[in-house]
Amino acid sequence: MDTNELFELAEMLDNDIAHYEKNVTKLQAQIHEEKCKLSDLKSYRAHIQKGIEADIASMESNTGE
Repeated sequence: MDTNELFELAEMLDNDIAHYEKNVTKLQAQIHEEKCKLSDLKSYRAHIQKGIEADIASMESNTGE
């Protein structure tokens, strides 16, 4: 390989590296956002469960069970 071929190869590699770094960064941001959404949904579900349990306890105390 001559020097020009090496420079071309280096440029191709630099472009590929830049492409992957950009996409990995974007993917990491999306993953973080999805993890936050999942956490919010789990918290909301736990809140709903407490409401259900409170309603059941209230009905049981009203019926004398």
